[in-house]
Amino acid sequence: MQPLRKKPNLDAATKKKAKAIMDQLRDGTLTKEQAEAKLKELGVDLPAKKKDFLNGLDAETKAKAETILENAKKEIQKLGVTMPFEKNEHKVQ
Repeated sequence: MQPLRKKPNLDAATKKKAKAIMDQLRDGTLTKEQAEAKLKELGVDLPAKKKDFLNGLDAETKAKAETILENAKKEIQKLGVTMPFEKNEHKVQ
């Protein structure tokens, strides 16, 4: 298992810049690579992808875990909750 990531201690100006970069990433004016580069200049790294913690599992266990995660995601969306950073996905009706 990967350790939990601590949020970096950023001053207010840096936080404001990082938020602007993340807003641009969400609205599509920056690609993930561009956002990562700009954030790295500020000393901020994007969090790992949600499924990175599955690396290192055998294929069967990883497949089972991915199925469980997808089912959980669908159930959460049925409640009307939009998952953060899920670009171009819509709530299940």
